[in-house]
Amino acid sequence: MGASQSSEVQVFASGLNLVPSAHLLEPGESRYMAGINIRKGNLYPFLAPLFIEPAKGNFMYHFDGKYNYYDMYRSNVLYNRIWYWTSALGAGKQYQDGTVAKLGIDQPIGIPLTSIQASALGITGSISYVYTYYDPKSGAESPPSRPSITLDLLGVDSDKAIEITNINPSPDGYQTRLYRIGGIHTMYTAVETLPNTATTYIDSLTFTEMEGMILESTRSFPPPSGLQYLTQHQGRFFGAVGAELLFTPAGNPDSWYALDFIAFDDVITGIASVANGLLVMSQHKSYLISGNTPFQFSKHTLSMSEGCLSSRTIATQEGTAIWLSASGFLMSNGGRINNVSLNKIGRVKNLEPFGAVYVDKRYLMSFGGTLLPSNELYPCEDLYPSDIITESGIGLPQGAVVIDFSTGEPSFSTIADVIMGYVTEAENEIFQLSGEGIVENNVVTEDGEYNIVTESGHSNIVAEVEAGASLFKTFKGQSFRDIIYLSPVYTERSIGLQKQYEKVRVVYNGVGVIQVFDEDGRVFVEKQLASARRVSEWVYIPVVFNRGYGIQFRITGTIIVDSLQWVWTPKESQ
Repeated sequence: MGASQSSEVQVFASGLNLVPSAHLLEPGESRYMAGINIRKGNLYPFLAPLFIEPAKGNFMYHFDGKYNYYDMYRSNVLYNRIWYWTSALGAGKQYQDGTVAKLGIDQPIGIPLTSIQASALGITGSISYVYTYYDPKSGAESPPSRPSITLDLLGVDSDKAIEITNINPSPDGYQTRLYRIGGIHTMYTAVETLPNTATTYIDSLTFTEMEGMILESTRSFPPPSGLQYLTQHQGRFFGAVGAELLFTPAGNPDSWYALDFIAFDDVITGIASVANGLLVMSQHKSYLISGNTPFQFSKHTLSMSEGCLSSRTIATQEGTAIWLSASGFLMSNGGRINNVSLNKIGRVKNLEPFGAVYVDKRYLMSFGGTLLPSNELYPCEDLYPSDIITESGIGLPQGAVVIDFSTGEPSFSTIADVIMGYVTEAENEIFQLSGEGIVENNVVTEDGEYNIVTESGHSNIVAEVEAGASLFKTFKGQSFRDIIYLSPVYTERSIGLQKQYEKVRVVYNGVGVIQVFDEDGRVFVEKQLASARRVSEWVYIPVVFNRGYGIQFRITGTIIVDSLQWVWTPKESQ
C-alpha cells in the first residue's frame, strides 16, 4: 500500500466563485459562503448587527448628529451643512436647526405697484422695481417678480421718494429683497432686504445708501417635478428627469434653469461623481461628463453595453464608483469601466436592490428576492442551502453581497439575512434598517390625503414602511453571525485519480457542523463541532464509504475555522 499523504487549507480569503466547475476553483476560493469576513483570511464570521434604536421609517440619513427617518426613498446630498434630497414626493432640504423647506424658491406672484411721494433728497431718473424672496440660511433666492411700471422722476418730480405696494410676502416665510433699476443703475440693484411681513416700502435711498447687490437670480427657478438622482459634483448639483441631465450654477443648489441640461438618448438610471468627471448611466449605456463649466462640458461614451440597473446600487469612495449592471458589478473612476464580478458570479438577474455603501474598501449591497447568476449551474441539493437552488442554478439568498478590495483584487462574500433592508453609511460605519416585513402606508401631502400633484394631475403615492423596523450597525454586535461555507472540490490536481480518504482534522473554536462529501456530493461523514477555545479535532471517515475522486467540505454554525487538513491515499498505489 502506498504512503498516506495529507493536504491542508488555511487561507479562505479569495471569496466565493460560482462560475467554474467546483474542482477548478483557485486556492482560497469557495463555492459558496455566507456570513464570512474574508478580510480575516480564515473562516471568520462577520459580527452580528448591533441594535441602535427602533426605526421611525424605512430609510435613514445621518445629519447634524441625528438619525433622520423617512418613508420614501431619497437621493441625499450634504452641502454647506445643509441636507438636500430628491424623492418621488419632490425635492427638499433641511437645515441644522431642523427646519425643512422645498428645494428652490417659487417666483413671486403679482407686480409691484409704485407711486411718487413728496420728499426731499430722494431719487432721480427712470425707475422700476422688482422683488425676490430670499433665504438667509442657505443664500437661496427666487426669480424676480414681474417689473413695476417705469416712473420718470425728472424735472419737478426729481428728488422724490417712491412708494412700492402690492408686495406679496413669501408663503414659505422667506425675506423679501427689493431691487431698483434706473438713474445711475443700469442693472437691478438691491435697495433693502425686508421682513416677511412687509407689503409696502417707501424708497428714498440714494445709491450710496442701498444694499447694492446686483440681481443674479433671474434663472433661479425651483427644480422640475420628477427630478431624480441628486448628486453634487465640483460644487454644482446635477439631477435627471427622463433622458435629460439637469444642472445648477456652481454653489447654488436652489437654481434650476429649464435650459440648463444635457440631453441623452435613453432614460437616465444613475449618476455618480468620480475623480475624472460625472458618470451618467442609462439601463445599458454609460457616459462621462467632463469639464468645470457649462461651456466646457463634454460628453464621452464609456460603454454602449454596460449601464446601471438601479441607482440604489451606486456607491462611491475615493473618487471611484461601483454599481450593478445587467452583466454584473462595475467599477470606474471615469476611465475604463471594469466588470469586477463577471468571472465570479456571472451575469445577475431577479433581485430588488435596497441600498449600497462603499466604506473602508468594502462595498456592500443589500437586496431582496434572489440574486440569480445566469450560468447554467445545477448543484447537488445536499450541499447548498435550499433557498439558493433554483431552476437556473445557484442563487444568492436575500441579504447582501459584499465585495472586499482590501487586498487589491475584489473578493466576494454574502450575508444571508431575510430581514436586512436599506443600508447606508454614517460616521464611517455601515448601518442597516431591518424589520419583520413591509407594510404600505398612504402619504399625506399638502394637496390632500394620499395624493401628490403632478403635471398630469393627481397620483396616489404609497410609501413602504417596515413593520417593527429597527436601526442597526451592521458589523458592531457582541456576537457572531452564523456562517455557511462550501469548499471547492479538492482533487489533488487530478480529478481522474481515485483516492481513499482516511480522516479530516479541523482546527476551530465555536459551535457548528462539518460535512464531508465526495466530488459528486455524496456524504462521507457528518460531525457536530463544539468548543469554547481553539482545538484541533479529527473527523474519521468510515471505511465502508471513503473512496472518491475528490473531497469537499461544508461547514455551518457560529464557528471560526483556522485549518482544514485531510489525509488520503492514491487508490492505484494499493
